Amino acid sequence: MAESVNVTLSSDSEPEGAPKKPLPKRRRLLTTSTSVPVYSTQVENSLRFLKNPLKLPDKIKARCNNKLAYSSEEDEDEEKPVPLKQLKSKPRMFDQNLKNLSNSLSAAKRSLQDQLFDEDDVILVDAFEPQELLLKVRCRADLYKICILMTEPLRRVVDHMSEILKVHPKRIILLHHDSELSPDSTPAKLDLGVASIIDCIVETNNQPGDDSGNLLLRVQGKDRSSVMEITIQKGEPLEALMNNYKQAQGQGRGKLVFYYDGQRLAETQTPEQLGMESGDVIEVWN
Repeated sequence: MAESVNVTLSSDSEPEGAPKKPLPKRRRLLTTSTSVPVYSTQVENSLRFLKNPLKLPDKIKARCNNKLAYSSEEDEDEEKPVPLKQLKSKPRMFDQNLKNLSNSLSAAKRSLQDQLFDEDDVILVDAFEPQELLLKVRCRADLYKICILMTEPLRRVVDHMSEILKVHPKRIILLHHDSELSPDSTPAKLDLGVASIIDCIVETNNQPGDDSGNLLLRVQGKDRSSVMEITIQKGEPLEALMNNYKQAQGQGRGKLVFYYDGQRLAETQTPEQLGMESGDVIEVWN
C-alpha cells in the first residue's frame, strides 16, 4: 500500500508553474568623481617643470621697451585729422583759377570787338597740314618721281620736268587717262593717289606753219602719250622728222615705222612730194 507523503510548501516558495520576476537593479551613488589617467605614470614622471623658468636677458627687455623716435611721431600724424580749413582752401584755389581764366577770355573778347574787323570776318580754323604725294611722271621710256603737296598746283611738276628735259615749260603737256591736265589743277581736285601715273610729252614747236613753206605735222602712236607736233619744211626730207620723234620717245633707229594715208614713208621723201598740209597726221607703228 502506498505511502502518502505530505509536502508542505513554505510561504517563500512559489508554485512551479508561475514565471520568476527579475530582481530590481540597485544603483550606486558615487560620492567622489572618478578620474582616469591619460598618461601612464612613466610619462607623468618625465613631465616635470623646471625650477628656474627661462627669462629674457635684461638688455633685450630694455631694447624692446624703448620705442623708436619716429614711430610715435608717425602715429601722431596719422591720428591727427586734417583740419577743415585746409579742405576748404583747395576749392577756393580752383575757384580763383576759374575766375582768372574767365577774366582773360573776356579781355580777349573785348580786344577782338575793339578791332575794326567785323565779327563775320574773324574765323578761327584749326591748323591743317596738307599731305605729301609721291607723284609718278612717265616721259618717254623713263619714270620720274616728284614729291608734291595735295593742295599744290601741277605747275610745279611742269617746272620740274622742264628743268630735267631742258625745254621751255610751255612745251610740257601732262596727260592722265588720255586727258590733258591743267597746270593750275591740284592732285586733290584730280583725285590723284600714290598709284596714279601721269604721262608727260614735249612739243617740238608750238608755232603753226606759215607762208614761208613750213608745215606743222602731227605725229602720233598707239596711245596719246606719244603724240608730238613737229614743224618741217615742205622740201625737207622726212628723215629729220623721224629722228626727232624717235629721240623724243626714246626709241632706237629702225624700230618705228611711219605711215601717211596708209602708205609707208621713206626717209628720203618730202612733204611736198606727198602733198602734205599743216595739221596732217603721220601714224607710227612698232
